[in-house]
Amino acid sequence: MGRSAVDDRWSRRRFLRTAGAGGLGLLSLPALGAARTRPRTRPAVQPSTTNWARFGAFSEPVAPETSYVGSLKVFESAIGRQVAVYRTYRDWGQPIINSTVTSLLARKTPPRLYISVHAFYQSKGRSDVQWADIAAGKYNAQIDSWSTELKTVTATTPVYMCFHHEMENELGKCGTTADFQNAYWFFRNRVAVVNKVPNLTWVVTYMGNTFRGKHGGPGVWWPGKSQFGLPVDQLMGVDLYNRGLCHYKGWRTFDWLAAPAYQFAQQQKRPMFIGECGCVEGNACGGTGTLGVDKQNWLLDALTYMRDTAPSLGYGPLEAFCYSNVLGFNNGSYRIDSSPQATKGMTTLASDPFFAEPA
Repeated sequence: MGRSAVDDRWSRRRFLRTAGAGGLGLLSLPALGAARTRPRTRPAVQPSTTNWARFGAFSEPVAPETSYVGSLKVFESAIGRQVAVYRTYRDWGQPIINSTVTSLLARKTPPRLYISVHAFYQSKGRSDVQWADIAAGKYNAQIDSWSTELKTVTATTPVYMCFHHEMENELGKCGTTADFQNAYWFFRNRVAVVNKVPNLTWVVTYMGNTFRGKHGGPGVWWPGKSQFGLPVDQLMGVDLYNRGLCHYKGWRTFDWLAAPAYQFAQQQKRPMFIGECGCVEGNACGGTGTLGVDKQNWLLDALTYMRDTAPSLGYGPLEAFCYSNVLGFNNGSYRIDSSPQATKGMTTLASDPFFAEPA
């Protein structure tokens, strides 16, 4: 689906029951009350017949898995389908095309790639690249090199392109919020306009807690005006995790995590994009929940919210949902093989018609 198709979906659906949702403040949403310690009952709302999104994932190998492609195949086999979106990240200077990407592009129906490049070398917080230097053109050679690779990729499959996902982590290290916005537009213009890379849909992806008042809130980061006159048509991305006690928090329901991001996307009149998502087991890290049951219910609740509840509240479309099939903090696990029930819950989610892209 190209950029115009995304906008068409928004224009058809963005004002569904707007009067019931458009005037709400973030803190007035019922989902933003105190987080529940147990998953809540899924609301009895009617599923939409025109609503759909793409299903995606990233799967990190855990023994006996030996490669990213191998781990993804195990994940896909468990849920009975291939992903429509594959997430892959690059630190500054790393090539985009590697053995994983090459294998995915060779599929009969390649998934779309969700690619983020980060303004740091090696890992977060180390050898940061200054956003102001990117915007000043000091790294054009690297951007041009990536653009050449992207042309190879987009000749086979479209790309969701993100510049420095979860950029809030690097505030003060890579620069200011204004520096980020300038670097985003410079990077985007260099790739899409100067180097003419086609088939890109741009995404700006935040941490979930930014929508709950951290890091200055989402508005100070949002690239709302381009110095190059480019359209403000990027998707509004967010990463959502229920880490429970593994991150010294309580149990977080999907709606509690997702609602403020949906509302910000609504305010910006842009579709949502869930770039990362994961849930631990209810008994993980000393939790008082039930192994299997709570995680399965959480995944089913997530499906209900994305498919039914969000449209019923008047929120605009969800472009894609990407799950993180990885290990988490402090012996917690977001992997769907953490219990048979978790596997069943993800299978139900991924096989729902909501994630069946129309022909």
